[in-house]
Amino acid sequence: MQLNFYYLPEDKKRTYEEIISTLAENKEKLKVAEVDDAIILPSGADGSFFDSSGGVLHDNKIVDISMHYRNNEQLIQDRIIEQKIEPFETRNKTAFFLGDCINQWGHFLLESITRLYPLINNINPDYDYVFTGSPKGEFPQVYELLEIFGLKREQIIFIDKPTKYAKVIIPEQSNRLNGAYHKEYVDILNKIQSNVVPKQNKKIYLSRTKLLYDNVFGEDVIENIFKQNGYKIIYPERLSVYEQIAYIKGAEEIAGLVGSAMHSLVFARNDIKVHILNRSCEINLPQLYINKMKNFNTSIIKADLGFLPTVCGIGPFLVGYTVYFEQFLKQNNYKINLKRLNNFNNTMYEYIKYWLYKNGKKATDKTKRQYLLEIYKNSNIDLFADLIDNLDDASNLYGLYKKSAIYRIQKEFKRISFKLCNLKKKLINKY
Repeated sequence: MQLNFYYLPEDKKRTYEEIISTLAENKEKLKVAEVDDAIILPSGADGSFFDSSGGVLHDNKIVDISMHYRNNEQLIQDRIIEQKIEPFETRNKTAFFLGDCINQWGHFLLESITRLYPLINNINPDYDYVFTGSPKGEFPQVYELLEIFGLKREQIIFIDKPTKYAKVIIPEQSNRLNGAYHKEYVDILNKIQSNVVPKQNKKIYLSRTKLLYDNVFGEDVIENIFKQNGYKIIYPERLSVYEQIAYIKGAEEIAGLVGSAMHSLVFARNDIKVHILNRSCEINLPQLYINKMKNFNTSIIKADLGFLPTVCGIGPFLVGYTVYFEQFLKQNNYKINLKRLNNFNNTMYEYIKYWLYKNGKKATDKTKRQYLLEIYKNSNIDLFADLIDNLDDASNLYGLYKKSAIYRIQKEFKRISFKLCNLKKKLINKY
C-alpha cells in the first residue's frame, strides 16, 4: 500500500505509521466444521453491530468457530449461554452457517459475508443458508449482494428462534473486524466483483449529501470541489448494489468521506488512487485494512472541523475546506472555487443544533447520549452542553471552542469566514 501522509497533522502521521506497520494478512489455514444434530441460536433481535450473540450448539456446547469474533475476541459470548434453548424448531436438512447479519452496510461487508468462501465454486441448491437473526427494518442490500454472489433469495434464511438441523456446516470467519484478513475473504470479494460489468467513469466521488438522515455537515463544499474537477458524484443509497459495485469496479480514482460508502471499496480494483477525507479525529481502522488489502495508492486528508465531543459513527461531524484539504488540492493541481463557503455560518448552526438534539440534556436519543457520556466519562459533557444550550453571546462559542479539553483548536478554523453575529441571532431565536 502506498500511503500519503502529507495532508495530516504531524502527530496523526506518526499514529498512522505505527498502526499501518501492524497490518498483515493472516496466512493460517481456516477451519470448516461439520456437526450433526446441531442447534443454531439466533443473535440479538435488532440486528445491531453491538449484539452478535448467535452461534451453533452441539452436544450442549458452543462450537467455537460459530462465535462472532472481532480482533481476537468473541463478541458478547455470555449472551449465548443465557438463551432458552427449548422449545426449538426442527428442520431435517443441512444448514450452511453464515453467522450474524449486521444491520449496517459497512459492517455487513466486513463481518457478515466472511464465511462464504466454501461456496465460491459450489452452491448446493438443497441447503439452507442461515443467518443468526433478522435485520432490523428493510435491508434489501443483503439479498442483492448475495444474489450477485450466486445464492437465490429463497435459499437465504434468517432465524429468530433456536432451530435444530440434521447437519450444520460452519466455516470460520475469513475476516475479523479490526483484525487480520485471510486470502479467502479476498476470494469472496473477487467472486462478487467478477459478476458485475464495470461502468466507464474513471473518477468518482462517493457522497453522503443525499442521505435522508445524515450526521455530517459541510460535505457539500467538498463534493462541489470534486465535481468541478471531473469526478462523477455518486449517491450510493440511490443505486442498486449492482450499480454501486459497477461504478466502484470501473473507477481508477475514488474519493469520499470515511464511512460505510468507502468500505464498499472492497470491490474496487487493486492499485487504484483513493482519497480518504477524515470526518473526525478518530482513525477508521477497517478502512486502513481495506486499503492495505487492495494495495491502494491512498491519500488521507484531514477534512474535519468538528469541535464538539462525539464518537465514531454517531456524530455529528463538521467537515469543510481545511488547510490540509487545500494543500491536497493545490499539490494535485485541482481547480478551487469556494463560492459555497458563504453558507458556512448556517452549516455551523445546524451542526450545533444536531449535537444538542443528540447529546444535550434534552436529547431525544437517551441511548446515544449515555454512550457519549461513557466514552467521555472524564469530561464534563453536561457542562459543555449547558454552555452551548444557554448561549446569549455567540462569541462565547468561539471562546468555548478554544478552551475545549476534548479537541485542540484547529488552525484552519480561523480561515473560515462565517459571521458570528448571524449565528448569534439564530441561536437566540431558537433557544
